[in-house]
Amino acid sequence: MLIVASIPMGLVLPEWVFWENNWIENIQAIVLFGAFLMNLKWAFTVDGTVETNQVTRSVAKLMDIGDIVKSVFISEAVLFLVAFGREISWGRVFYVQSWGANGPEFPGIKEVWFGPYLPWVLGIAVIVLVYNLWKSRQLIKHFLCEYKSDHLLRLYLVFFVLGLVLSETVFEKSWISVLEAYHQNFEELFELIGYWSAFAVSYRVKELLRRYGR
Repeated sequence: MLIVASIPMGLVLPEWVFWENNWIENIQAIVLFGAFLMNLKWAFTVDGTVETNQVTRSVAKLMDIGDIVKSVFISEAVLFLVAFGREISWGRVFYVQSWGANGPEFPGIKEVWFGPYLPWVLGIAVIVLVYNLWKSRQLIKHFLCEYKSDHLLRLYLVFFVLGLVLSETVFEKSWISVLEAYHQNFEELFELIGYWSAFAVSYRVKELLRRYGR
């Protein structure tokens, strides 16, 4: 429904709606930060989500199943948090310098006080992500084998890939000349579709984990 609605929205809504620090960009940030918070919540309430008797023996032998599932949600939380940071230009959106023809203008990352610390923060995020993915690798493997044909999961993944591919290639690089005046609009709208679909994938994974191994 959002994909269908994005076409008239991209053509009708004023250009300023799609600027940095405005409606569409802010909704994108809310979706990503909300997905981060939800995955943290699931990670720390995992005992009520998956029971040890719901998993295959090969996974259960590896370690406490609650700990494994927690690692899955932490991995997702890290990905959403990094995407959120990227969406708000790593915090530069809070330091508007001036307003130009295309919206607010921000300082470079090296010009803000926290700029030098960003590589360290991203490095820590990568370490946490890799550690938790490695920790939950057996569960992820078994989960994909069992649910690779789940229709909803596949549908959300298609929307996720479609949204990001269209936003980051077709519209960002202005491949459709007839819509060139609206490329920025459609880029942001399809990026929003990609983010929302990523959260839908995450939620579907959570729901499937609840009945995994039954």
